[in-house]
Amino acid sequence: MSSPHQELPARRLGMRAVAQAAGVSLMTVSLALRNSPRVLLETRMRVQQVAAELGYRPDPEISRLMQRLRPTRAGSGAVLAMIDLHAEKINLQAYDLRVRDGIEGRARQLGYSVSLFALRDYGGRLPRLLGVVRCRGISGILLLPATPTVALDPTATWDGLSVVAVTTSVISPQFHQVVPHHVLNIRLLIEHLTGRGFKRLGLIMSESLHQRTYEIYAMVMTVAGHRSGILIIPDLASAEAREASVIAWLEARDPDVIIGGELMLRMLKAARVARACVGREKVALTDPPDATTLFLDQQPDVIGASAVSLLTGMIHNNETGIPASPQITVIRGRLPLVRNHRDETRRRRGGSLP
Repeated sequence: MSSPHQELPARRLGMRAVAQAAGVSLMTVSLALRNSPRVLLETRMRVQQVAAELGYRPDPEISRLMQRLRPTRAGSGAVLAMIDLHAEKINLQAYDLRVRDGIEGRARQLGYSVSLFALRDYGGRLPRLLGVVRCRGISGILLLPATPTVALDPTATWDGLSVVAVTTSVISPQFHQVVPHHVLNIRLLIEHLTGRGFKRLGLIMSESLHQRTYEIYAMVMTVAGHRSGILIIPDLASAEAREASVIAWLEARDPDVIIGGELMLRMLKAARVARACVGREKVALTDPPDATTLFLDQQPDVIGASAVSLLTGMIHNNETGIPASPQITVIRGRLPLVRNHRDETRRRRGGSLP
């Protein structure tokens, strides 16, 4: 039995008390506590100081309720921006298309629409593009995959914008990222291939892929004992030089399985390389354009959807600008290897892969 003199729990202090003490409106307190740029910095600091002195703490139940209400309030008028960072227009790979599909699908579920912006359409001037984004009332940005790596204009200001990169290509500034789990994916792939009896694993990578994956693929291959099977091709090498280096590598290392990304898929279209690869298994680290090559499904649609979930949470919590501590969310790929979605569907229906 509790004592009649036992102290009752202290009543939670609300924002209204903070507003009265600070001499501002309830809306100003709400915005200031979320560090919104819509409130002058001096006012924000004063409100936050008053809240700290009064011992104000947000009510988690109310926060959860508001989190559920905000997507509904957003409606069809709320827009997220996807930014294409390629300097020139290119034919998108299946991986890129699936990232965008994942973004658009998840955005629709949360009540948002998506607009695509290409940096090249603004003469490569990022401040100009961000100015247009702000004028359209957009506060959430998704930076799309790009080749090669990109260092964004350091003069661009990101105040009031929530940003998530669905790529490791953006090397500066550093934003929160949602990307493939490169370490686990390549490790599982190596284990899968060696379990199937392959002994001489080869890896073909472009210099830019090597850089933007933080050399992870090469490091895991090295630890697994396949260092001699790694071929990194300079980005500036001519088509003839690339072809010659691949032919020489094949003759010297004689891999029984070749792993690679978009560069490998392009190289396989060269007649000499294609002939030299006859009888060798090929495994793509991205979705191949046809059914002739096995590939590891890195689930780019899940990556895109997860990026939207992260971004909308940041918008609701008013987490804007360049983060002090950028975080990386990694998405695990899928094994076993499949040739393409059509063949995967056939396998699930009882068929077999060639």
